Amino acid sequence: MKLVLKNQVLKQHIFSGCGSKDSVFQTELLRIGIALYCIISFLILLKDYELFFSPQSLINWEVTNASSYWFELHPSKIAVLLGISQETMIISLIILYMASLTSLLIGVLPTISGFLSLLLFIMFSNLMSPYGYGVDVYLTISLLFVAIFPSGHHYSIIQRNITAELVMLKSISIRTLQVYLALTYLDAGVEKALMPGWWNGEFIFYLINDPTCVSVHIIPDDLPVWVYRSLGISVVLIESLYIVLVWVPFFRTVIVLGILAMHVFIAISMGLTAFGILLLILNIIAWYPSINKDILKLTGHDKKL
Repeated sequence: MKLVLKNQVLKQHIFSGCGSKDSVFQTELLRIGIALYCIISFLILLKDYELFFSPQSLINWEVTNASSYWFELHPSKIAVLLGISQETMIISLIILYMASLTSLLIGVLPTISGFLSLLLFIMFSNLMSPYGYGVDVYLTISLLFVAIFPSGHHYSIIQRNITAELVMLKSISIRTLQVYLALTYLDAGVEKALMPGWWNGEFIFYLINDPTCVSVHIIPDDLPVWVYRSLGISVVLIESLYIVLVWVPFFRTVIVLGILAMHVFIAISMGLTAFGILLLILNIIAWYPSINKDILKLTGHDKKL
């Protein structure tokens, strides 16, 4: 009896949602969200073309090519292979990248445009590797997900037919995204838990007082010690317990809202806008149907539907 009850709990919560129609729209929103994010962020970087992308940029192609492995795609290698100038190469890659992202955004050949966008992003990442701080890794994985997850069935110019098998594949895709996020935060939480500065509040205190880390002071720097200690412990617990609590109704809403608040702080206060916005997009798309159901149950509106 207890075993049956446990199985019901696991199916209802941890393994719930297989075949859910919510995932049909989640994969489409993921495609649109990541494509739009890539277009906007790339256009912002493109304003500083001479700094980031030009063959004679601040850290020029000779340096970035030498620091990359022989098998890594670098525009300099492709230019030599094709026998064209580096300037022609980078302009061609930029045009192709924007075209592939636009195709991904509007849902035209999403798999092909997704893989092409991923390939080109990796090339640009090799150019900008000295400036990377983590967002390039998350965006690489996100583009890979967009490329392999089934999409282009809704919110696209050319809508393909959807079957029951595709609904299941979309559900598995969203579960993959959710598990990826859970493992990511577990890794970050365990790493922080091994650092005493997160438990005694020192890290939070020094963080908000370091002008090289924090540009906008959301948290005052003259609070009692227990406040900084509580904030540090909260971050450790939120990230470490995400992998467990995110599967439990109501706790899931609390933990995801905590994660969202953390990324808003990172985006605004620490100036890591691109990183913060990308993680906000991934978390919102991954969990918004479940959180909506939690809120409806909590307010009693689910009985009226």
